Amino acid sequence: MLKVDITKSFKNEKMNFSFKTNTNRAVLYGSSGCGKSTLLKMIAGFVKPDNGEIYFGKHCLFSKKTNSNVPVYKRNFGYLPQENTLFPNITVKENILYGLKAQKLPFSKSGFDHIIDRLRIRHKLDSKPTTLSGGQMQRAALARVLMIRPKLLLLDEPFSALDTPIKECLRELVMDLTEEINIPIIFVTHDMEDAFIVGSEIVVLNSGRVIETGRIENIYHSPDYVETARLLDYKNIFPISLIKNNEIVLKDGFSLFLKDKQISADAEFVCIKPNSIVIVSGDTAAQHENLFSGIVKDIHHRGRYVKIFFQATAGFILHIHFSQYEFIALNVKKGDRACVELNQNSFVLCKNFLATN
Repeated sequence: MLKVDITKSFKNEKMNFSFKTNTNRAVLYGSSGCGKSTLLKMIAGFVKPDNGEIYFGKHCLFSKKTNSNVPVYKRNFGYLPQENTLFPNITVKENILYGLKAQKLPFSKSGFDHIIDRLRIRHKLDSKPTTLSGGQMQRAALARVLMIRPKLLLLDEPFSALDTPIKECLRELVMDLTEEINIPIIFVTHDMEDAFIVGSEIVVLNSGRVIETGRIENIYHSPDYVETARLLDYKNIFPISLIKNNEIVLKDGFSLFLKDKQISADAEFVCIKPNSIVIVSGDTAAQHENLFSGIVKDIHHRGRYVKIFFQATAGFILHIHFSQYEFIALNVKKGDRACVELNQNSFVLCKNFLATN
């Protein structure tokens, strides 16, 4: 659907983005400063790339080779940033209809009624934006974008500043509305939950470059690069010192065994998700592959989950996540002796992207 192969240079940075999407829901994912918003603005047409090309379907939006650059208003994309974009001196209704008037598009009463009722802002149509809450302002801004029936909706973390319940509600409304009126989405976020809920595929960015792309569940469970694993919150990442047969010797001074998993010769790191580690109460001297004894070093409650820091006798530290229910059932306390089992199916073997590209 969207094909991007562009470069953009700034004073101290050069960005190089190359990817294509195949579904109606793509997420641009990465940490702050990686270039997500700049990339989105180049797709929208607000920022002009230095070189390359951008295609939406069969339509060329930008090409340095043919010296073409479709203006923003002719792309007919909807763009919703994080900050408030409503005009403060006119009513909510006038704000919502502004895009139609500016582009001289026909007004559809049925379309208008459907959007404002689904976004639940009818009672605010005669109000000025300064009287609205943050969530109401973003609903109105979203309604304005949807009224022009954009070919593509570009969302630049529009809900990140909102309280969690409001954010979750708006996120669901965006999903429902865009499905109902068949508008594809490009969604910028650094939040993993947002990425999973909104996206079918993901474009992972780091330092102005695309690391990897694909179906979001595939990238999450089996990233190719350690930079992606870090962004996806794997936490337990260990550099590899030596690979021999089915044994991986790690630089941290211990070994892992993978009997049923192919070990790539160019693997540089072993990554283990913190929610895929099994902890057993009580110390044990049992000799078992990938079974390690140690102590529960610390416990941090994080609301939806509990984080445990496990100090292995072998010297390494593991980050382990449990749901509140699992933690209560486990019944461990800070300072308890325990044993952890690292299931080989939870191991992800990665390379270093920035070192090899």
